[in-house]
Amino acid sequence: MDKHVKRHLRKVPRPKRVLKGTYKKSKRKERAHIKGKVIDGKHEQHLLVMGMMHGIRHSVGRSERQPVTNLMGDNFRAVDKTVFPPKGSNNPRNPTKGHHLPHTFKFKDYSPQVFRAMRRLYGVKTEDYVLNVAGDRDYIQFIANSRSGQFFFYSHDGKYMIKTQTKEENKFLRRILPDYYKYMLANPDTLMTRFYGMHRVKMYHLRRKLHFVVMASVFDTPEKIHIMYDLKGSSVGRVASEKDRKTGGVLKDQDLVKDERKFTVGGRKDVFASQIKRDADFLASMRIMDYSLLVGIHCRDRREQDAKEYEEEARRKAEEEALLAALSAAAAKKAAEEEARRLALEEARRKEEELRRKEKEEEERRRKEAERQHKLEEERREREAAERKRREAEERRLAEERKKQEEEERKRAWEAEQARIKEEARLKAEAEAEERRRKEEEKRKAAEEAKRKKMMEMEKENQAKERKLMSGAEREMKKLLRAEEKARKEAARLEEQRLRKEEEERLRKEEEERLRLIEEARLAELEAMKGQEKYGMIIREQRAVEDAVIDYGALQEEERLLMEAEEAYERERLSIVAELEAARLADELARLAAMSAADKMQRENEEAEALAESFTLVRAKKKSRDGYVECSSQRVRASVFEPACS
Repeated sequence: MDKHVKRHLRKVPRPKRVLKGTYKKSKRKERAHIKGKVIDGKHEQHLLVMGMMHGIRHSVGRSERQPVTNLMGDNFRAVDKTVFPPKGSNNPRNPTKGHHLPHTFKFKDYSPQVFRAMRRLYGVKTEDYVLNVAGDRDYIQFIANSRSGQFFFYSHDGKYMIKTQTKEENKFLRRILPDYYKYMLANPDTLMTRFYGMHRVKMYHLRRKLHFVVMASVFDTPEKIHIMYDLKGSSVGRVASEKDRKTGGVLKDQDLVKDERKFTVGGRKDVFASQIKRDADFLASMRIMDYSLLVGIHCRDRREQDAKEYEEEARRKAEEEALLAALSAAAAKKAAEEEARRLALEEARRKEEELRRKEKEEEERRRKEAERQHKLEEERREREAAERKRREAEERRLAEERKKQEEEERKRAWEAEQARIKEEARLKAEAEAEERRRKEEEKRKAAEEAKRKKMMEMEKENQAKERKLMSGAEREMKKLLRAEEKARKEAARLEEQRLRKEEEERLRKEEEERLRLIEEARLAELEAMKGQEKYGMIIREQRAVEDAVIDYGALQEEERLLMEAEEAYERERLSIVAELEAARLADELARLAAMSAADKMQRENEEAEALAESFTLVRAKKKSRDGYVECSSQRVRASVFEPACS
């Protein structure tokens, strides 16, 4: 037997033995001709048989609860599937009850309505069928000499036979089932096997599927069958073994010929022969070849011997039952003693367990109390740590605020100092510029005074010369002198304008230089402020990293102040750039104006030089001996010398 099967057999409860006098004997005699091994709890097929019985009880009861209808094609193809867990199932469509098998198994019921109709056709009551096939009595294993290798089981009273099938046999029977049912309806006296159910059981723990059929036993009789023949109508290989002949096994065709037995059917010979012929024709139409006629013989002359054997068997069974009763009583007594000892041990064990339980509960209570105290201590420590961290964070925040205030005060002091230095530089530059302008103004006034005195002297000289000149030539010369004086004044005026423009240009350059120096000082100040801000920000970041506690609001405020400082710096830089651009444009305009004034002054100087050169030429001609004035239209303007030339 497989170890896997043995392990599961130990888990299945064995059925209780029935003692003598504990049940009401059946009116039917025990079938003495049913020989075989009872499939009880020790049998290797016990689990399989228990699953088969449980599935048959459930499937037959389920089919009986359905209404009776005319059979259709779907009824022949119907298959009911059921899963049987050990604790049962509450499936509303197909509920199941619990069972004593160690594992879940599956069960299939093929064409349940068709086989219910077959049972009703032959007058089989459902209650008797379930009690005989799936009751609380064990099956009997029948050892047959069949070549198919399938198992044969009898019900406990021999009325029904259970035979296993191959998958191909199952499919073939399902295919011919409509024709088989029609034939059985048309031939109620047929000698063919009467099938009352076809099923399949799948045992997971046994790793196998088993198809089987339930059919009526051929020898359903209270008389003992002494001799059995399996007749096929062939002589090839149809001889029973010596073992079968000695043990009363099934004999075959050659054995019937050898025994020279003849059967007398009586007046029903024709009916019997015609029925056999119809059965054979039907089997041939279904293309079935392997079938035979099973014949059982009861020998009347062996009734007395059978009675003696039956009485001997009954006496032996009574002795066995008495012995079993004695053994059962001794076992019961021993069991009672064992039970008393077991109860005493259980009571002692219970008291010990109760004591242990109380000790364990006390220990558990102390442990929980210790855990609670430990948890309270941990919570107190956590609160103290949190409070300490909060105080440290508050102190760090106050220190940060103090440092920030000190930095802001230093920054404001530095800004005030820079503003003071800037203001002093501006005042100093303005004072120096004012001093330079004053000195230049004094120089200009001195130069103008010198020029004015010179001009007055020249004017006096000219007046003296004019008084000396009395002739017409002198008058003309006087006119020329006046023109020369006028040209000289114009040249002085132009020279004065040139000097004034040079002074203005010099002052403008000095102002640009002053503005450049101021701008450089401002840029240096801005760079210093920016560097100081960066340095302060780096210091703050380092302190924040070291402290590991950052006040989010202070950080946001610091970022906002930093952004505002950067925006202010950007605005100031843009304003300075705008001022520089405006100064550059003003310088460009001044340069263009200076260039225009210089060009105009150059033209005036050229005209003054030409006029002076012409005046010199006239004077040179005047001093000549000829006594007349040479007019040259190429060197003197026509407007000035027109009267002399005329």
